[in-house]
Amino acid sequence: MPLVRGGEITEPVSPAEALRRAKAHHAEAIGALPPEAFALSRGEPVLDTVTA
Repeated sequence: MPLVRGGEITEPVSPAEALRRAKAHHAEAIGALPPEAFALSRGEPVLDTVTA
């Protein structure tokens, strides 16, 4: 989703509306994660490490 095109904001909105949209997007993204995404322990890798 382009935010700026040709040096111009694609959809100018107020800062309050931009924050509301960002919060809604964040909530949707977090809601899409599986429960195990929140079960990381200190020192546990976030991504699986594959060695050849």
